Amino acid sequence: MFEIVILDFCLRWSRFFICKKSPPNSFFLEIASRLSNLLLGVNHIENANLIKIGQQLRIPLPCSCDPVDGQRVVHYAHVVAEGSSVEEIAWKFGVPEQTLLDLNGLANAIDLMADTAFDVPLEACTSKISNGSLDASLLVPNGSYAFTANNCVQCSCDSVNNWTLQCQPSKIAALGDSTCPLMQCPGADNLTIGSTTVTNCGSETCSYAGYTSQNTILTTLDLKSTCPGTCSLLAFFKRLTFSPPICFERSLS
Repeated sequence: MFEIVILDFCLRWSRFFICKKSPPNSFFLEIASRLSNLLLGVNHIENANLIKIGQQLRIPLPCSCDPVDGQRVVHYAHVVAEGSSVEEIAWKFGVPEQTLLDLNGLANAIDLMADTAFDVPLEACTSKISNGSLDASLLVPNGSYAFTANNCVQCSCDSVNNWTLQCQPSKIAALGDSTCPLMQCPGADNLTIGSTTVTNCGSETCSYAGYTSQNTILTTLDLKSTCPGTCSLLAFFKRLTFSPPICFERSLS
């Protein structure tokens, strides 16, 4: 019986596990034959013959962020509850029924089985993270958050924010021993990531654009103009100047 499913945010390495109690006989040998040393390593097991009946095992699953219907998504392994239906799951997660059927290889909704892992694609927020960033593959679904840039940055996704990833300096880094670099947008009155200032012609927002090393945070300045004429033209030129990701470095030594 499945006990817990941990959502993976599709970074470089998968942290996506399903915990399952091991039944007797050939269960472990069957799984071990498929995952080999990976399963043994994850569970810190030196000898597969010493597995006990009822022992809890962590089974690593491959990270999958393959697009669905042209959208970037996070694949969530939903454990099907007894009496649940495809219609109910589709309504709960806002995914078309046919998409769920196709993705899980089901010809009919009545083929859904309880206590099985059901692939549910969760729409992820778009972001300002550049392709050259170490966390360029970061995807965060609606209602979730993730820590990145060595835990210096917390990014959250909420559909009410126009499906745009909202990032800010994290609090957990300040509680630990790690030192984080400056996260300011140069030329923006010392705005840090996640901060917005109102100008005479609109607003300026400092956004997180990724990181390239422990002491390098990338930022980008987003300008929103609400004024016509000359002011709008000035904002246009500022946008040309500051839109590309800007590296701001500080030595940690």
